[in-house]
Amino acid sequence: MKGDNAVNDAITRWLGAGLIDEQLAARLQADVEDTATGRVRVTAQYFIAATAAVVLLTASGLFLARSWSDIPMPIRTFILGILGGSLIAFGVFLERHPRIRPVSYLLETSGLFVLLMAYVHSDNTWDARTLGGVVTGLFSLATPLLATWLSLGRNHVMPAVNAAIGYTFIAIFLDRIGVDEDAIVWILDAILLVVLAVLVPKLRMARPETPTILYAFISSMIAGFVLVGLTSIGPLGARGDTVFALDLWLAIVIATTIWAIHRAPVWLRRDWYDDLLSLCILGAAILAFSTLDQIGFDRDWNGVGSAVVGAVSLIYGVRFGMGSVIVAGCIAIVISVWHFALNQAGSLGAVAALSITAALLFWVSSRLGRNRDTNGKSARSERA
Repeated sequence: MKGDNAVNDAITRWLGAGLIDEQLAARLQADVEDTATGRVRVTAQYFIAATAAVVLLTASGLFLARSWSDIPMPIRTFILGILGGSLIAFGVFLERHPRIRPVSYLLETSGLFVLLMAYVHSDNTWDARTLGGVVTGLFSLATPLLATWLSLGRNHVMPAVNAAIGYTFIAIFLDRIGVDEDAIVWILDAILLVVLAVLVPKLRMARPETPTILYAFISSMIAGFVLVGLTSIGPLGARGDTVFALDLWLAIVIATTIWAIHRAPVWLRRDWYDDLLSLCILGAAILAFSTLDQIGFDRDWNGVGSAVVGAVSLIYGVRFGMGSVIVAGCIAIVISVWHFALNQAGSLGAVAALSITAALLFWVSSRLGRNRDTNGKSARSERA
């Protein structure tokens, strides 16, 4: 991992400068390797558990599909509800064992999605504003509230998961009691703003041992993408201009991430903010095509936006020594180049432009290699 590589490089420098002896260097490197191995195992647990959750949901769907048509509508809802509740209960039970907590989190998340399927399917059984519909809606509203209350103080992952998907449960509740679709979106927007307004002041009071607020804030910002898109398409009726709303929200997320990297209190900083910023950069590179197309750019040239995103990301990543940001910037440039090449096939001017771009990138790469030691030190000091 990038942090571990930096530590190993520092140990090597200290050894070469005579600040530490070989025995201490070996002990330090062994400790770094043990820590890195533990991180890799936890990451592998999450990915494997996520794969298992998908397989489990698929198997459940196949089992139900086999005899689904023979089961009465209300029973189908109850089956899904019992299955979802069982997965959540089993996940909570497994949380007692620290080594398999990633598995428990994925089981609980799978259970929440199965419950969500049950509440959505209940629409085929009970119409809105009927007794069954209202009761189902109340269960949908209570699910994220109860799940959040049960997970608070127990772990830091599930409250964030509940914050992210809780808006969907609330939307089902509003639909089951007969609220208009546009009104549902506005209500969810208001809830999101209230949640963010409550979480932002609390972030400054948070401490490393209680990252629940930080994770809930990040998941709410991610949920904001969906709500911004729905608001633009639904109540505002700006279907073609939806990309501008997404651009605005993405810009807010990027600005917040950059602030967190450079200016956030020490207890709010995390190593993976660079990776989060990289994902935002890739999203911006993709959205740039639709944005310029909506503005009216010629389709042959609407890849310029992605190239600009990539260039700015490269400059920023090089300046502050962020490898994942540099990779994301290069990917954005490659996306733009491929789009340009496909639309300018056979053009000598396009060949010349791409050749000049390649030469410029090679030159930048050579400069980085020549000055990597001094640049790395200044980048680390500037970033801090």
